[in-house]
Amino acid sequence: MENKEDRKCRFEGCLAYHDGKEIHYFYGKHPGNLATKIQGMDREEKWSDLWYIFKPEHFEKTLAEMDSTEREERRKIDSSVEALKVFAEWYKENK
Repeated sequence: MENKEDRKCRFEGCLAYHDGKEIHYFYGKHPGNLATKIQGMDREEKWSDLWYIFKPEHFEKTLAEMDSTEREERRKIDSSVEALKVFAEWYKENK
């Protein structure tokens, strides 16, 4: 991706749940951009080495550069969808 201006990307996740009869799928998405270099600090919250290069939508920092307050603020304004939250909403309505 060297010398590429368009660095848009999206991480997608899928959670599958078997209710004893069928499998239900729940999808998440996390839009953003790839950094031009590895940036940030190692922390316990790290979910992957990708957090050093992933800049969430509407932010100029990688997840690894953000402190916990900034990461929490991000959740309020970006368009990420957590597969686990989608599943939890479905589960409350269907169990």
